[in-house]
Amino acid sequence: MGSRSAGLAGSIGFFFVWTPSVLAGAGALGLSTQAAENLDNPTLTLWNYSTSLRAGAGYNDNILLGHSNPQGSGFVATGAEFFLLRLGERGPRVQVYVSGDDTRYLSGDSVDKEQLVFVQAQISGNLATKWSGSFGAEYTFQDQVLDVSVTESDLTTARVLANSFQANPALRHDFSTNTWIELKTPISRRIFEAPLDDYWEGGPRLVLTLSRKWEWQAGYEYTRRLYDSRTQFTADGTSIPGTSLELGQHDARLQARGFLDKGHRWRTTTRIASRRTHDNGSGYFSYWRIQGGQQIRFRSGGWEATAEAKAGFYRYDVQQSGGPGSGRRERTELMFAARCEKSISRSWKWYAEYEYERTLAGDPLEEYSVNSARSGFAWEF
Repeated sequence: MGSRSAGLAGSIGFFFVWTPSVLAGAGALGLSTQAAENLDNPTLTLWNYSTSLRAGAGYNDNILLGHSNPQGSGFVATGAEFFLLRLGERGPRVQVYVSGDDTRYLSGDSVDKEQLVFVQAQISGNLATKWSGSFGAEYTFQDQVLDVSVTESDLTTARVLANSFQANPALRHDFSTNTWIELKTPISRRIFEAPLDDYWEGGPRLVLTLSRKWEWQAGYEYTRRLYDSRTQFTADGTSIPGTSLELGQHDARLQARGFLDKGHRWRTTTRIASRRTHDNGSGYFSYWRIQGGQQIRFRSGGWEATAEAKAGFYRYDVQQSGGPGSGRRERTELMFAARCEKSISRSWKWYAEYEYERTLAGDPLEEYSVNSARSGFAWEF
């Protein structure tokens, strides 16, 4: 579950993401979280894997994310996941995660389907006493309707067809068994179909983790984005021919996660993040963003339920909300998601999901709301 409303402002695999790639980012986060939890499983062997297939149906009341006259449709959704984990005191540790989702709309006039494929592989090992290293690679294919107005010149949504590639070299130092710091230098390449422009993106990311009864993380990241052919804009939104647009981005994040009871049935996760994005021209694409999120999860007796709420606020440096003299452009994003699943047998699960998103802005063209609900079954083997 994740927001589809923050344009193409982020990259895949961050531990806190609020972007169109968040679905892929959620896959990356799910990989690392699942691996961490599996380490406490005494039944694990050297090589471990799992495969799951899922199918369900639901309804989305605004499949085009329109600000007026929303188009709703029922849909049929299918998906698959594969997870591979190599553990052991000797040799490298290996993680592989593959996920694919296909959604078919039953009455969509403009959009008949959406698809998302995510592949992540990582190899890691010890380099010296208290030092370890890893290298990861990711690929994402997406064919989705997304809100691209955060970093695009038009306040609009678009059908995004994209291929993304990312490399994630990392170096980690353990101060103790429960405190470590990790430096990553991800570099990615995003390739889009017109009218969106391709770009390169990369930069350092530093994360400090303290894990005792609770896990605390503090992170900072600087990212530079270089567009292939996109131009700079004047302060009033006019393209400047012969120029090249670049975006610099500073991200700071805090996360706290822990169990609320001794039986580890209740777990809570709190996230706070800030972002400063600036362009290399007039500042037309420069903005501040503040975000916060809260998730709570319950597990007991074959049941698992998760509820999550997020809010984000944007304020642009020079963009106007509705024309000259209308004031700086501001934008608020709200999201609530809930999921419930029940283990029917060792291999079968039933699940139900609901998600609500809404944007609020000075320009009505930028506002929309969407409700989506689905239910289905998953088979793991």
